[in-house]
Amino acid sequence: FDPVFKEIFTSGDCRNFVCTLISLITGLDLNYLKKNLKVVNPNLKKDRAKEKTKPTDVILSIKGNLINIEMNNKYYDGLFQKNDMYQHTILSRSMKSGDSYKKIKNMIQINIDNFSKFKKEISVFKLMEIETGEIENEYYVKYHISLSKILDKYYNGDKLNYLEKLLCVIGVKDKGVLNKISKGDKILMEASKKIEDLNLSDLYSDLYDVEKDRQMAEKAMEEYIREEATKQGIKQGIKQGINSRNIEIAKNMIDSKIELNIISKCTGLSKEELENLR
Repeated sequence: FDPVFKEIFTSGDCRNFVCTLISLITGLDLNYLKKNLKVVNPNLKKDRAKEKTKPTDVILSIKGNLINIEMNNKYYDGLFQKNDMYQHTILSRSMKSGDSYKKIKNMIQINIDNFSKFKKEISVFKLMEIETGEIENEYYVKYHISLSKILDKYYNGDKLNYLEKLLCVIGVKDKGVLNKISKGDKILMEASKKIEDLNLSDLYSDLYDVEKDRQMAEKAMEEYIREEATKQGIKQGIKQGINSRNIEIAKNMIDSKIELNIISKCTGLSKEELENLR
């Protein structure tokens, strides 16, 4: 749920949790993160008046690095392309006019995926040459974390490392499980308490209902558009079939020296269209 997810990463109440999570994923120094990590506006500005606001989950900044954390609830065609577009937009907006390209910051994207798309629980992607393994750009890296795989490990009773426990706190839906995972650990309890407080808040309850209604409306609209497109496609196919047949009939009638006004009445084609068929 986006509002809760964003609040955990941007409010400052879970700073130890956020810094520890990022450090274990990326290898960035934990103390350095705690001292320097800052929150950037989580919504990108619009380029044009008619353009929709670009929603991004979380944008964090640390000297020399921009960190975009995306919570991907479900996979669909175009999801990763959308995320890449946001990532490049964030990077370009971070530069000021006249800046040298040498000043471009490291761009780190962390995708927390609530589905299993890749083989590993945590996959690291860089743009590289296939045969030699040479990295084209050291400053661009993407992480894909399969939250569903990690949750499956927990529910199957497998032993979790500390990073996996941190991620489980984000993904579990049951309060009892949340407390069980975090019990006795200060950093895990920090995030667990925040999640409980947010879920009990009337504000977030209202937001949840609004978000649920929005998703249902979007789904209904998508289904309506799909149905209408199918209907229009069938109608267009029938229309094209009729037109194609009428053209063939008109050509045969023209070859038989039948008057154009008679052909027009029989086929529905205009005299101008018939003249072009001659």
